[in-house]
Amino acid sequence: MPISVHDLSGTHTKECYVVAHAAATATENHPIFTAPFSCKVTNVKVIAATAVTGQGTNTTHLNIFKQATTPVEIGNYDLTAGNNLAAMTVKDIDVTDTAFAEDDVLYLQHQKVGNGLAVPELLVQVEFQAA
Repeated sequence: MPISVHDLSGTHTKECYVVAHAAATATENHPIFTAPFSCKVTNVKVIAATAVTGQGTNTTHLNIFKQATTPVEIGNYDLTAGNNLAAMTVKDIDVTDTAFAEDDVLYLQHQKVGNGLAVPELLVQVEFQAA
């Protein structure tokens, strides 16, 4: 009989809300997940409140980092020409399967490129499995 969530097999999901990012705002980081136990993060999904059309020069990159002594980028989605976010639609950000110890932190970075690109509020879903 399971006594804790890590005893349950399969994929678990944690959700969080990330505030909008204005085009003129410098690169900023948003914590999105703290490992509740030793686990492996397998996927990150974002859902934008409104649509975003990627741009070639002035844009924003959505980077996923594991916080460590030196932060490690484990996934990204660059909002460049042809890479868009549809309103209220799930967008998977593939991540390198990464082992997390209890209390390790994952964060989403809005990386400003050129003059930047506005990104609306995001619902972020982190999928993980017990290690």
